[in-house]
Amino acid sequence: MNCMLEILEKYHKFKGIAMKLKLKECLETWQCETVNFLFIHGIGDCIMFIPVVQAVQRLYPTKKFKVLTIKKQTDLFRYFGVDSDEYVETSPDKIRCENGVGYFDIVFNMSDGSQHTKAELCAIAEIGIDPKEVREEYGDRFPISTNLVGVHFSNTCLPNGANPTQENAQKIWQSIEDSGLIPIEINFIHDFYNPVNKLYDFVRLTTRGMPCKIENLAKTLLSCKKFVGVNSGPFFMALRLLGANNVMMLERDYKLSNVVRTNCQTLDIRGDVDVVTLRRFLQ
Repeated sequence: MNCMLEILEKYHKFKGIAMKLKLKECLETWQCETVNFLFIHGIGDCIMFIPVVQAVQRLYPTKKFKVLTIKKQTDLFRYFGVDSDEYVETSPDKIRCENGVGYFDIVFNMSDGSQHTKAELCAIAEIGIDPKEVREEYGDRFPISTNLVGVHFSNTCLPNGANPTQENAQKIWQSIEDSGLIPIEINFIHDFYNPVNKLYDFVRLTTRGMPCKIENLAKTLLSCKKFVGVNSGPFFMALRLLGANNVMMLERDYKLSNVVRTNCQTLDIRGDVDVVTLRRFLQ
């Protein structure tokens, strides 16, 4: 059976298709009740992948799907009701079925220049299902009565394309304070921390000294009235916990439309920051 999958994957490459073997194709030949997704990615990608897993589970109700990831991310998937365990490599073959268990590696490619979000592109290119099956639900919610505003200026992998300049970051911070609110930088020092994302001297309240745990990220966000941040993990967690109407994405090179289906507000940070739009959002 593994030999058949190897032949199919080589066929895809030979035909010049930029998409690997799809899960739907595997499930047509695999004799398995459980399928483990291999998903070694950051918090933002994990949250975007959740509706893909939920879509697959709805389409294949007789099978059990689990996400194998790094240990700290297992709590994130479980927090949102997705079965997850720590990934331990036992074979170089990332797409296989053995002993009645399937393993399927998820690449989760960027969707820049596409009409689809990352989750939808994953559904098409890696799962082999209609992207409309992916329900990216980030509904509106009433903001809680608090003066805290979560802020995140630091994309880990692509800081040059996502992060605001220090000048714009300071304008955003100052605008929040001028609105009578208290900004708190939500940035935890994790295993993949990028040292270019330094602590700015104008930041007076931050989570950098707190233990890097999903529970701490969630509790901090749930203590905030609003959230303003770049395309990164805390942004996607805020969408899930605070609702789209209380979240604003800072747009530089990466656009909201290529990231996720939601009606949250955006702020262009390629030039001078529009503080009027920001303060209106904070009201």
